[in-house]
Amino acid sequence: MVELRTQRTIITDVNQSDARFMYNIVNTDGWLHFIGDRSIHDITQAQDFLEQGFLKSARELGFGYYAIRSLKGEEIGICGFLKKPFLSYVDFGFALLPKFYRQGYAYEAAQAILELGYHRFKLYTLNAVTQQDNVASQALLRKLGFIQTGKVKSDPASEKELLVFQLG
Repeated sequence: MVELRTQRTIITDVNQSDARFMYNIVNTDGWLHFIGDRSIHDITQAQDFLEQGFLKSARELGFGYYAIRSLKGEEIGICGFLKKPFLSYVDFGFALLPKFYRQGYAYEAAQAILELGYHRFKLYTLNAVTQQDNVASQALLRKLGFIQTGKVKSDPASEKELLVFQLG
């Protein structure tokens, strides 16, 4: 079980009670454009998405994604780790609700979660991917110490390439 505190946030394991939060975040313009439409149109679908992704990862690998909230409990975003078959190392990712963009929350929480990954889960090398037009995410990854190492297709049938970054 994870509970981290930063100067402005509380970071905890994502769980089924976060289904509404997930529904909200996966339907933001940023998620839909940069990550993709997951066809989550109700809370039940959000619960299934959580179960088949983040919660399954946490059960099987011991790590997953974490909910980021303000010290007052307001939902900010998610950040964490997933193993993706098209990457050499565990993927590090993040997403915030739009009202929290460009306020330093992603950097603050990401630093804490990267330390957790390194110290608790022994994730000494990580990948991260982003679309080529996602300049904000690329800037955050670089600020966190990631270096761009190449490009990859997440789906062999797709023509779209993602930028690959590596830390460690």
